[in-house]
Amino acid sequence: MDVDSARAHLAARYTELADASVERMVRAIASSDLQSEWRDIAVRWEPDCKTERPPASAEDAEAALVLLTLVRRMLDQDERRLIDIARDRKVTWPRIARALGLGQPQGAQQRRKRLAAGDRLPDPSRRTSGS
Repeated sequence: MDVDSARAHLAARYTELADASVERMVRAIASSDLQSEWRDIAVRWEPDCKTERPPASAEDAEAALVLLTLVRRMLDQDERRLIDIARDRKVTWPRIARALGLGQPQGAQQRRKRLAAGDRLPDPSRRTSGS
């Protein structure tokens, strides 16, 4: 399943997600199998959600996992950009490490390098369908 198929599947099955961001789609499926009282709390935090979703199917979970890859890539790119902005503004590596919840400045520097290396990976939204 590719990204477009995953979006189409979730939009067709959950009409309230038809125009939702990929992040919201992933969050909706991840919260669909929670116990009912916790699901009710999760639904209340979604601004437009007026219906309770049925438990996720295998296809729903697969589609959400495909989209999760895209969401993770977007967050990684944002994190790398934010680290670069912080460094451009003279924020020290120890302060960046603390902000990221890392123990050592070297950990933040290594994370920045890994994030930059990830920018060079193939874009998951362009991958082809396959079983």
